[in-house]
Amino acid sequence: MKYGPGTGTFLILVLTEFAKMDIRTASGNTKLVNLASNLAALVTFMINGKVLFLLSITAGLFGIVGNYIGSGLVLKGGSKVVKPVLLVVLVLLFLKIVTE
Repeated sequence: MKYGPGTGTFLILVLTEFAKMDIRTASGNTKLVNLASNLAALVTFMINGKVLFLLSITAGLFGIVGNYIGSGLVLKGGSKVVKPVLLVVLVLLFLKIVTE
């Protein structure tokens, strides 16, 4: 089982609620935290010779596209657009977890 897609969502919710960041700042900080953790994971997997490069490049490209779309939503609509999307993602993640 994988639960990765929820990490950024939960981090944005935590930063907006508990750190009192606005949605743009929280989203930007989330991207940096995810980048740092992804780079650490990449180094760990490379050291152990366990990198699937084709899969990694494909996932990276889709991640870039998703982040581009998401940042555009934040800039255009702010929390009015992003918070409902986050809630939908959380519900879908929850449904995925309970149905597996």
